[in-house]
Parts: sequence; C-alpha cells; structure tokens
Amino acid sequence: MKPLNNAEHIFKYLYEHQINYSNYQEHEKALCSFFPDKASYDEFIKSNLQPFNFLSYQDFLPDTEHMDAFFHPRFIQQQAHSHNFFEMKYQLQGTSTVTIGNEAIVLKENDILLIAPSIPHLTEIFDASSYMINVVIIPEYISLLFPRLLSFSNTFKDFFLTSQNDTGNFTPYMHLHIKYPEEIVYLVKRIFHYYSPPRKTFSHLNSLITESELESLFLLLLQKQSFVEKYYNVQQNQSIKQMIDYIIDHLDSISFAEFADYFHYSQSYASRFIKKYTGMTFTDLVKNMRLKKAASLLCSTSLTVEQVALQTGYSGRTNFYQSFQKHYGVTPSEFRKNKRIPADL
Repeated sequence: MKPLNNAEHIFKYLYEHQINYSNYQEHEKALCSFFPDKASYDEFIKSNLQPFNFLSYQDFLPDTEHMDAFFHPRFIQQQAHSHNFFEMKYQLQGTSTVTIGNEAIVLKENDILLIAPSIPHLTEIFDASSYMINVVIIPEYISLLFPRLLSFSNTFKDFFLTSQNDTGNFTPYMHLHIKYPEEIVYLVKRIFHYYSPPRKTFSHLNSLITESELESLFLLLLQKQSFVEKYYNVQQNQSIKQMIDYIIDHLDSISFAEFADYFHYSQSYASRFIKKYTGMTFTDLVKNMRLKKAASLLCSTSLTVEQVALQTGYSGRTNFYQSFQKHYGVTPSEFRKNKRIPADL
C-alpha cells in the first residue's frame, strides 16, 4: 500500500473534520500546526483550498512537454472543475468515484477513465488503500503523440478527434474495465515512473519514450478489446439539449405531437433523432425524466405524493406508484422516508 504523503495527511485531517475551502479560516490555528511556518501554510492554502473551476496545463507543464503523469491525491475534497486537456485516470488499486455532470462513476481496480477537455468533473478517493494514476494529454499534440493510432478507424481515434470539432456531438468520457491487465499495468507504471520524482527531468529522450509507450497502451487496448469492457456517454449536441430542456419544462402535460411540431420536425424524424442521441424512445425518455423529477421533489419538498404525481405528468396515484416502485424498488413514501436520493438524479 502506498503510504500517505504529507499533503495527503493534511487532506485526511480536513476530510475527517469536515474542513474545506469555505470554512478553513475557522480552523487556522489547528492547521498551522502541520507546517513549519506561516509561509508554508499560506502556500498550501493557496494551492489546495482556494476554489477553482478551471485548470490549464499551461499552469504546470513546460512548453516542451505534451503530457504528464502523477498520483491523484487521496482525501482531497474537490469541486467540480474542467480543464483544457485530456485526462486518463487509471485505478491502480482500490476504488474511487468520479462524478461527471450528475453521473457518479465508480472506478474499480484496473479501470481506465478517459475524460475529454472542458467536461466538468470531480474525483473522490477517501480511502488510504486506494490510489489512481492521472495522465495528462495535451489536445494540440494529439496528431504528434498518436500517429499510428490515428492512421486507421478506431474508438480512441473517434474519442480524441471528435471532442475537438465543432459539431457538438462527441463523447465526453470513455470508461474501460480491463479483465487481463498485466501488460497495461506495466505500461502505465513505466509512464508514471518517467514523470515521478526523482526521474521527473522532462528530458527530450524521456518524453519521446513515454509518448511512444502511451500510444502503445492504446494500441494494446484495441488489440485486446475482447477483454476490455467499454462504457460510453455520448454528449448531447445543441439540438438534443434544447429538446431535453423542452421536455423538462413540459413534463406535466407533454405530448409527442406537440413536441415534434414545436421543433418543426415530422414525428418519424423526431422519433429517430431522439433514439439516436439518447438511446431511448421518446416515451421512455419522458418516463425516465418524470421519475427523476419525482424523486427530487420527494426529497426536497413537502408536496404530497399526489401533488408530486400531478407535477410530473401522472394522472393517477396508482399509475405513479407502480411506475415509481418498478424504477426505484421502493414506494414514493418509502423513498421519501429514507431520503434516498438516487445516483442518476
């Protein structure tokens, strides 16, 4: 097990005492005891406890480098943020949770998560026996980094290239689970070792070797794709986003005919469009969104179950109860009693 470093010991103390960027000043005396002087404390606060929502690779990478690798700190309490680079997360041991939008993705040992630039997310590792390696990949150098990977049609080529176009239709993340990871682990560790102290010299030769090994890693994943489970999330383009917003605003009384007419689509085209970009029929999509809203209202308001049913488009109590229990496994009343906010809200 990798021992906690000095910063992680402090993060663990903050986590256990529910101290974060919003209240750390109330605990300044206790926190200062971790540092040799006030200047060291101030530097830690500046680097780790100031709220931010965007990170640029220009802030930490020399101009000569196209990638980087490091351990993700444990016990750090992040805010959702985005950045201008691709990020590859490799769960080397234990588990972690990465939240992208409203979706919580649990990474298990030997899982890989690729996140595209500009996608808000946060990572939580609140266990000393778990750790992940982060690899930073600069978008402007994708063609230089992966000449062989980009020379033929494959899922990684699509992921890296389509996230940089302007069509609005791309994959914000790829979640991979590797069944037989020995060769992958070997490459990930080699990449990490080049960039970890005391080897972290950013020499030109080290960079070339590491970049070649990263491309080899993706090629190996393609070669062994029968042993790699893939999970995708296709980003909604602007049109589908507008459709989703319309459905949310009209959940209590929406009809498919009015929906298609509003967007000036034929019903057949609207049906195919919805299915293509959400993976669901219009009916299933509306039902799913109604149940999510109902769950949210049950947890956050004092509305009666009947009022929640009416606000989410259910005409009768029985139909609402049956649909809700089938989806969440409990009745609306039991759900409210347990305050069981589901992960897909």
